[in-house]
Amino acid sequence: MNHHTKNFGVLAKTTTVALLAAASLVSAKADDLAYAMAYNADFGTLDLTTGGFTKLDNLGISLAGFGLANGNVYAATYNASSTGLYEVNTANGTLTHIGGDNINITAFGSTTTGGLYALGGANSYTLYSINPLTGIATIIGNTGLSGANATTWGGLSDGGSQLYFSDNNQIFKINTATGAPTSVGSTGSDDMSALIFENNTLYGSQATPAFDVDVLNQLSGSVISSAAVTGIPGGFSGFSGLAPVPEPASLALAAVGGLGLALLRKRKKA
Repeated sequence: MNHHTKNFGVLAKTTTVALLAAASLVSAKADDLAYAMAYNADFGTLDLTTGGFTKLDNLGISLAGFGLANGNVYAATYNASSTGLYEVNTANGTLTHIGGDNINITAFGSTTTGGLYALGGANSYTLYSINPLTGIATIIGNTGLSGANATTWGGLSDGGSQLYFSDNNQIFKINTATGAPTSVGSTGSDDMSALIFENNTLYGSQATPAFDVDVLNQLSGSVISSAAVTGIPGGFSGFSGLAPVPEPASLALAAVGGLGLALLRKRKKA
């Protein structure tokens, strides 16, 4: 073995170890955090696995839920005579008004593929798409469901390619092209007020009989596990995923990967 080959072997092993370490850090940094809005309009982050809530600020108005689009978190006014769409500053909880339409929204959410959606209208059962730039609503179709309103619990999901809707203890999939619902099943006695996908898991905010964060079976709607909410005396009316940002470990992984490529190029030249 010549000197260059030996050195390359040592460097290659070092690079491999560094890559594995960085990948381990990335894996370790994965979490189940979400932005959450409590019934009293407190805004903060929620650990979906433990139920621990950390308050950032109070939003000051009642909102129908959160939705994520274009890397930004949005919210819509709840049960108002006209829609108010807001962008949420996730650093401090302040709201920037974007626009609105003459519809009454009772549930608000989003998908990773289609943007913002709302249930509302005169009967609270119509599905709309919401333009994140203007707040203007476009009718998609009537779900035909009893829907979320002032006397029941309900919420649209955020964070997944599929839009889910919770109507008390019933879970539905909503076709975002037509508004047609497909029943998933029942949570049992647990009424859900908000839904979110995080790390391929469907979570729900239990409104009754307890203030818990539930993991839901995506095929049956049944509750797999629960964690009691702490940090606030109540439940949540909206969830949103955290917009992805590069983490130090991810940057380290990219840097080490670049080093490995540089070493390979150097080896080929040698």
